[in-house]
Amino acid sequence: DCCNIALQIDENNAVAWNNKGVSLHTLEKYDDAVECYDRALQIDENYARALGNKSITCNTLERHEEAVECYDRLLRIDGNDEMAWYNKGIALGKLERHEEAVQCYDRALKIDENNNASWGNKGIALFNLGRYEEAVECYDRILQSYENDVSTWNDKGVALRILGRPKDAVECYDRALQIDRNFVLSWNNKCRALGDLGRHEDAI
Repeated sequence: DCCNIALQIDENNAVAWNNKGVSLHTLEKYDDAVECYDRALQIDENYARALGNKSITCNTLERHEEAVECYDRLLRIDGNDEMAWYNKGIALGKLERHEEAVQCYDRALKIDENNNASWGNKGIALFNLGRYEEAVECYDRILQSYENDVSTWNDKGVALRILGRPKDAVECYDRALQIDRNFVLSWNNKCRALGDLGRHEDAI
């Protein structure tokens, strides 16, 4: 009601349209939320908060192309917006445009080279491109600063196994399982790597 009252007073209030969109998103009325963000952007095409919120809702709706358009507009406003580069990379990954995603993560990492989320997603994109050695380098970068990252140890193991290094892969799965004995994915992956090594009794 508050947003509607504000808009009755001033229907050209971009902030009120944006806030109404946020409320509608929370209520899972995503299409209506996008319409509100669009109204806000008709009033102020450079309203960064509305662009960011629209991108989130578009991703929720799996309208990733539209989300990418939002990030492009945000980056025209501020080319050093690290989160816009990062989130654009995620949206591009959803579209299986992995090479472009890598470029986005590289831009994000130029702004903050210590962002483990960017390193992790860059590693995933490189993995999807079949560039496994480079993916391992990304995983190693994360593990330098956060050695208890279970998922990264597992992901590194998967890449190493594909590279024909099952022994090294097993070591990675062991590290993951030292941290979390209940991480089922690493148990399954370790089983496969032990099979590659001919250690079938251990795999059982």
